[in-house]
Amino acid sequence: SAVSITGSNHQGACAYFAMMPTKEDMIGFCWTINCGNVMAPWGGVAAQLGNNPFAISIPCGKRPSIVLDMATSVVAKGKIELARKTKTPIPITWALDKEGKPTSDAEAAYWGTVQPFGGYKGVGLTFVNAMISAVLSNSNFGENMTDLAEAPDIPNNTGHLLQVVNIASITDVAEFKERMDNAVDYIKNGVRADGIDELYVPGEIEHNNMLRQIEQGIVYPVEVIEEIQTISSNLGVDVVL
Repeated sequence: SAVSITGSNHQGACAYFAMMPTKEDMIGFCWTINCGNVMAPWGGVAAQLGNNPFAISIPCGKRPSIVLDMATSVVAKGKIELARKTKTPIPITWALDKEGKPTSDAEAAYWGTVQPFGGYKGVGLTFVNAMISAVLSNSNFGENMTDLAEAPDIPNNTGHLLQVVNIASITDVAEFKERMDNAVDYIKNGVRADGIDELYVPGEIEHNNMLRQIEQGIVYPVEVIEEIQTISSNLGVDVVL
């Protein structure tokens, strides 16, 4: 089944929605267009596309679910924004400045464009994602896109496409989960390169981080905490740290 959504806003992490069907022994897909254009077409300079993310979640048996959640850029713009706030340089492969030149300056990168992963392939994927998540539902695309951070009072009219595959309609669920465990074990038991302690499958590192953060708490940069405190003070909301 598939559900097309319009009139929405920034939905946060795609994985959150893709993982919902996984709890019901189904495979979940989530496609969305970003709030704001941050990527140039291949060979272009101006930001005309979002780094439109997507997520796919597949249940396993004994292993944690496989969860792929990724933007179509080398890195999410949020990481560039965090580097900008903390005045930290970024890798030269992350972004381009306004002139379309690679930059390690997070400030210049913030006002430029993010680099697509895989070159023209990343641009192709982000364009197709926009077609099925936004153009299909007559949501905003292209010059009609607004940036949530820069214009929070303007409705975004964001589009999403959510899909679910019922495993039981195709194969035995328990047998499928066992096959998934075997597939994960196959990768985990692969030959490691020098200096690599463990091979990971999509979502495994994030799952481990979640378990650690539940036990130890979540660490935030001081600059982010100060920004949250300022916003909460302006809104009259108490912050409990």
